[in-house]
Amino acid sequence: SVWNLKYPRNKNGEKIDTEPPRLSSGGSGVLVERKRKIWVITNVHVVQGAEAVKVVTFDGTWRDVHVHGQIRQYDIALLSFPKQPRDLKAYALNPSKIKASRDLEEGAWVVATGNPFHLATDGKAVTTLGVVSGKDRILGSGFVYGNAIQHDAEVNPGNSGGPLWNRRGDLVGINGMISIRPGAGARANTGASFSIPIHQVNAFMTAMIDQDASAAAGFLGLELKTAVDEQGNPRGAEVVSVHARSPVGGRAKKALRPGDVIQVVWGFGEDHRIHTASDITNLLSLCRVGTFLKIKYKRGKRYYEWSGRLTARPARGRR
Repeated sequence: SVWNLKYPRNKNGEKIDTEPPRLSSGGSGVLVERKRKIWVITNVHVVQGAEAVKVVTFDGTWRDVHVHGQIRQYDIALLSFPKQPRDLKAYALNPSKIKASRDLEEGAWVVATGNPFHLATDGKAVTTLGVVSGKDRILGSGFVYGNAIQHDAEVNPGNSGGPLWNRRGDLVGINGMISIRPGAGARANTGASFSIPIHQVNAFMTAMIDQDASAAAGFLGLELKTAVDEQGNPRGAEVVSVHARSPVGGRAKKALRPGDVIQVVWGFGEDHRIHTASDITNLLSLCRVGTFLKIKYKRGKRYYEWSGRLTARPARGRR
């Protein structure tokens, strides 16, 4: 369990340092081992706004942690221990138990564990079983989920940040959002749960641990829609607008402009055929700042290619 704590305040809103922090909200997490240290993976929204964070491990022990790194856009957070808990080493997942979620198939059994409704104050997780309903889902409501795994293992508020396992006990995702039925009242599971695929977390993990400058989501700066042919078949991602600070914009001949249709993106050593705008979103969700891409696009009847590195997202309000 991961607990978001805030300090009590006086009538003037000033923090009362002489009193311990109080529980504000909570979620879940998973212990992993990287670079000979133990870390906790969870969601940004679980620790957002916290003045202090604690975790309760399976043995009922409360432990201090710090937010070590975050990929805010994609709701990925990494927590570190001020003092390494050597007694947890045997329980932290090493890379051999963290499997590429690309290998998941629709209909595969999955297991979710976590702290639904914040009931697991003793650190003992609740387990639910389900199947993969879909892959490569895209959601956006404050955070962007690309390549998300949709499944029906019951996930409720408090499960956020907890692990999704395959039937062999390999970590394949981090549970995050759930679908809310309109008019249903209190937030609760509706049979549609969404997990961040572990291969997306892995794309940022080392940079977060090292607190490297590339530990941020790469910025392309394009608003896109799916281009279709006369029969209505998708034929690429059409540029609707270009952000003023987009690395692919500007006045150069090969800079992208509204109306251009992206058809292929080369990245991570291979060509990715672009059929819809969603294909770009899913690919970008794996890209850190500095990722090198080649974008092949069509303008009118001619083909062009842009190549370069993704930049950091500009601060809000800056165009």
